[in-house]
Amino acid sequence: MKSVLSIAIFTLFFLAGCASLPSLELLPMVDIEPAKCQRPWVTEKRQFVHAIAATLPDGKKTLITGVTTIDPEERSLHVVIMTIEGLVLFEGRAKGDKVEIQRGISLFSSGAFAEGLMNDVRLIFLKPATVPTEVGIARGFDVVCRYQDDISGVVDVKIGRGGDWELARYDSANRLQRRVIARSGSDSERGAVPERIKLTAEGTFGYSLDMQLIQ
Repeated sequence: MKSVLSIAIFTLFFLAGCASLPSLELLPMVDIEPAKCQRPWVTEKRQFVHAIAATLPDGKKTLITGVTTIDPEERSLHVVIMTIEGLVLFEGRAKGDKVEIQRGISLFSSGAFAEGLMNDVRLIFLKPATVPTEVGIARGFDVVCRYQDDISGVVDVKIGRGGDWELARYDSANRLQRRVIARSGSDSERGAVPERIKLTAEGTFGYSLDMQLIQ
């Protein structure tokens, strides 16, 4: 239990890494299908259950279960985190920039933890509320769509061949904060959630969440 709760400690604090916003080889917007930029995100209300292997900044690992309900039309989230035995550690909702904690045990009741968690979930599942500001190409990817993020940063959406995609979020100083990698397979469609997604928080207090889809 101690190792599980320690996830909350390290998600409260974040020091950005040294990686910076890369330049793009720009492409004409008219040459890009709008749907391609939106490939990673769900397009209708969905619920997912993931087995999550969390790696903490000190290298320790723990297993938790996450149940996530996403409504892209309302831009709302409902997130439940449980131990593998079924004990609910956290339950919360977010709509827009408002976060409501419905249940939290110990450090999971922290407002800072809830806000950080919801920002990570938004990054993975919800398309930014804006349209791309730039579209280009990068090594190993068919297209990169650059968005102004909902929390005053930049999100790069990198679409690869065969349905693979990556996300990278940078802060207002163009420093890398989060990286999300998904390997989907050749039959992936827009809005489909890959069986495995890995989120990495960069920096001194970095951590990772390796999410395996259960249903």
